[in-house]
Amino acid sequence: MSFEIIKRDTNFDFVGMRRYAYVLSAVLLLAGFLSLLVKGGPQYGIDFAGGFNVQVKFSQSVELDKIRTALDSPALTGLVVQNFGDAGDHEILLRASFSEQTANQVREAVNTGLESAFPGVTHEIQRLEMVGPKVGADLREKALEAIFY
Repeated sequence: MSFEIIKRDTNFDFVGMRRYAYVLSAVLLLAGFLSLLVKGGPQYGIDFAGGFNVQVKFSQSVELDKIRTALDSPALTGLVVQNFGDAGDHEILLRASFSEQTANQVREAVNTGLESAFPGVTHEIQRLEMVGPKVGADLREKALEAIFY
């Protein structure tokens, strides 16, 4: 007794169904292009658009809304705050759009904002990554080349 997912005498007419496959492919492509138009184009992450990733570990649990309010500054435009890692780790990930700030200026803005908003809570910046807009544009261009060539 053998285990067969498709029986040996099964016959699929792939060539006869090709027109249906063409139509299905065209419909899916149009749906993808329409969704891009409706959403205003692709929403690039910092890898392709440029920006900062800052991973912060707290000594205790903090509210994400308070962090958003505390870090509302020109140094951190387009800030996205989310939990990172396990719930007991008390880690958050901050993502910000690229600005003309240096990594040290962003680090200082994060430290100042968090210290003023959470005076009794210690925090540590564990990681700060920066991708410049030129590098992001170059990565985006190379990714599109890889897809279409």
